[in-house]
Amino acid sequence: KEQCAALGDFLPNWDRLKAKGHVLPTPEGAYGAYTIRSEFTMLTGVQREDLGPWAFNPYLLAAKHRIWSLARFFSQLGYTTVCIHPYDKTFYQRDTVLQNLGFQQFIAIDGLRHLVHFGPYVSDIALAEVVNEYLAKELNPVFCFIITMESHGPWLEDRLSGEQLSRTLGALANSPLFRLKEYMYLAHLKRMDNMLGLLENSFNAKSVAHRRSVWMYGDHLPFL
Repeated sequence: KEQCAALGDFLPNWDRLKAKGHVLPTPEGAYGAYTIRSEFTMLTGVQREDLGPWAFNPYLLAAKHRIWSLARFFSQLGYTTVCIHPYDKTFYQRDTVLQNLGFQQFIAIDGLRHLVHFGPYVSDIALAEVVNEYLAKELNPVFCFIITMESHGPWLEDRLSGEQLSRTLGALANSPLFRLKEYMYLAHLKRMDNMLGLLENSFNAKSVAHRRSVWMYGDHLPFL
C-alpha cells in the first residue's frame, strides 16, 4: 500500500486514455512469457490450446504458412499494414512471419539504429516519434503494429544511471520503498506513459480523414 501511495498519479496518460476508452479481455492464450506467443494470439485470435505442438513457438508455424490476422484483415480493407520493431528483423523469423501474417512493411533495427536509446535499447519516446512521422506521411489509412524494446531484459544493476532515474522519476527515485531494479522498471513504465501521450497529442493535433485509435497490450511481466 505504501508503494502504491508513493506512486500517486504516476501514469496520467494511461489513466486518461483508459477512462475514455475500453478495457477488453485479453485472449487467454496471450498470457505468459515468450513475447511471440502474445503477439501471435493478439494478431490472430488463435488460442494456445488450439496450436498443438506449435504452442511453444507459434511463429515456427507462421514462418511456414500464410495465416489470417488483423494485419491481413486491414490490408484487405485498403490499409497500409506496417510493423515497427527496433530489433533484429530475423529474430524469431519475424521477417518471414510478418509477411505471412499480412504485413506489407517491416521497419526493424536496420532502419532505426540512429534513434536515441534509453538503457540498452531504443527509447519508447523516440519510437513514438518515428510512428508519428510515418503516419503523417502515409496517405492511406494505416494499421501500425509496434513492438517496443526499451523495457526488455536483461535487468542488470547498471542498466540505467542514477541521473537517468532521477530525470525520469524525480523525487520518487530517492524513495526507500523501492529497490534498484524496481526503480528501473518504474522509469521505463513512466516513459511508456510518455510515449502514449506523444501518440495521443499527435493524433489530436491533426485533422485527418480517418479516425485514429490506440490499442495497447503487454506481453508479460519483466523478469526482475
